Amino acid sequence: MLSNRIETQKAKNKEGGGGGSDDIYIDTKNRMNRRAKAHFEGKKKKNYTMKLLHLPFALLFSLISIICFKFPVEAVAAESGESVSGSSQSLASQHRHPLPLLSLRIKSNQTASSCSYTVIISTSCSSVSYTRDRISLAFGDAYGNQVYVPRLDDPSSRTFERCSADTFQINGPCTYDVCYVYLYRRGYDGWKPDTVEIYGTYTRTAAFYYKTFIPSNVWYGFNYCNGVSASPVL
Repeated sequence: MLSNRIETQKAKNKEGGGGGSDDIYIDTKNRMNRRAKAHFEGKKKKNYTMKLLHLPFALLFSLISIICFKFPVEAVAAESGESVSGSSQSLASQHRHPLPLLSLRIKSNQTASSCSYTVIISTSCSSVSYTRDRISLAFGDAYGNQVYVPRLDDPSSRTFERCSADTFQINGPCTYDVCYVYLYRRGYDGWKPDTVEIYGTYTRTAAFYYKTFIPSNVWYGFNYCNGVSASPVL
């Protein structure tokens, strides 16, 4: 009987001791998992904080880039009368209004028809239905070269009707880039041109925006020749 009790007690002690080791091992493993998880969460939070700190600097750098690189390019293009792409010259981008010119000296070399030009004149939708007035045109560059057309109007073909665009093929002296244009009207009907566009073989496109009725018996238009660069005719 005593021997059986001793064996039973040993078995209980053995079972009790084995369970305690397992509990210690599991507790240690849980602690290690908690520490690893805490370390990972802390590292993740730190990375997120660093990203938040870098975000204002990235936005500031983008803003500085826009101010330093975009705006100066547009400003230079506006001052030179060119679009940002550089494909055409729009002198009217300076937002000036047409002005009268009391006297315009017509050059004597108008018979030199060495270059061809395409002139497109748009008539405003608020103009008269059509005009029978005599319309003359003169344009040129900053170096004294001039193209003069005594008459553009043609009442039989109803030129310069309201809300229309008329295209003219003109031969005249070769010029550098066109920097001035003047229209002359003689008559009583009235006329309101919208735009005048001039295309030449060796010149950049020049666009002039009238958008107003032109007075009678006076040259009326634009002169941007001062400070406008011109490229030589080839």
